[in-house]
Amino acid sequence: MSTSAKRNWADLPLDLLGDIASRLTLRDYRRFCRVCTSWASVKSPYTLYLLLPGDDGEYQNLLRATDHTSLPAPALPALRGRWCVGSQDDWLSTLDEFSQLSLLNLITREEIKLPSIAPLPQIDAFSKVVCGRQYWSRIFFPPEDFRLLASVSKVVFSPNPSPASYTAVAFLDYPAKFLYTRAGDDKWTAAEELDRAKDVIYRDGRFLAVFGNGEAVAVDLGADSRPSAFLASRAADSLFSVKYLVDSAGDLLQVRRYLRRTTVGDENRIVIKTTRIQVFKCDVKRRVWVPVESLGDRSLLVGTCCSVSFSAQEIPGLKGNRVYFTEDYWVFLHAGAVRDAQYDVGVFRLEDGSLEPCLPIPSPKPNFGPPIWVILPPALLDVGVDCKI
Repeated sequence: MSTSAKRNWADLPLDLLGDIASRLTLRDYRRFCRVCTSWASVKSPYTLYLLLPGDDGEYQNLLRATDHTSLPAPALPALRGRWCVGSQDDWLSTLDEFSQLSLLNLITREEIKLPSIAPLPQIDAFSKVVCGRQYWSRIFFPPEDFRLLASVSKVVFSPNPSPASYTAVAFLDYPAKFLYTRAGDDKWTAAEELDRAKDVIYRDGRFLAVFGNGEAVAVDLGADSRPSAFLASRAADSLFSVKYLVDSAGDLLQVRRYLRRTTVGDENRIVIKTTRIQVFKCDVKRRVWVPVESLGDRSLLVGTCCSVSFSAQEIPGLKGNRVYFTEDYWVFLHAGAVRDAQYDVGVFRLEDGSLEPCLPIPSPKPNFGPPIWVILPPALLDVGVDCKI
């Protein structure tokens, strides 16, 4: 070939392109597909899994959402004895029993240790023989239960984190706290103006937050940590639902998940279940939320993870116009009245408003972490032989 001849990268063999795609992160695969129509035709190597704790409480099972196949999860020593409190692409945010947080990559095994939240006012050092940590609000709960309720319920972080470059946001449930930290910080910073936030996402270089009344704002994690821009107003009937923000193909969506609380059995155990879901799109010009009747071929994932949107092309086998949800109020599963409940995991169909089970998963056990959505390429997982359940 002449050195002056131009190479047509669009003419690379499909099997070679497929091999290249299987080695990319999900974020890079999306960029890969935007190069040209030929590259966009390469089948996605990614699959949606639910990461679940096993009988000993350790995360050791992967359930494939598209066909209910069970596989052993990759052996990750850094995940042992920890709960997952968030996920994004191939990264997990994890928490140990002493409220020490880390970011962990499922593929590369890289771990980024975040500052401990133990110096916060409601958490004091205490004898490890007793319970490991002492909480000033323990008058309302036994220490073993309140340790969960006062802990971090969710962590959201900027894309492609590295030890030298990341920003992470953590939510505490009781009392409600919005905390953030950056690479190089040795502590978490409280942002009191954002304590009412219910969810946060990273979009276009900044964090966006939604409050319980449906109002959404852009967040400036600067010196004063205040909302820096108003995005959309509150909406009627929004106070009685769990809120999520999702960036979906350039649109800012708000998902409202309505829950029903009932009691079952002679012990009046509390069961919390999703009853319906609504999706709204932000009208940027009018700054209002507009109902969404259909997501087309896109699906949304919400729960104790970073709320995300995917197309059927990106995740083969994923059904369009669906909202896949997993446990959100997981800390309540470990309070005495809720033990032996079932995980609230399922799929909501926007076209007819119906709910369907997502996966055959076990019931939670005391001190077990929540199930977590993860998106991974099977070729990069040393998971052995799979088996149907």
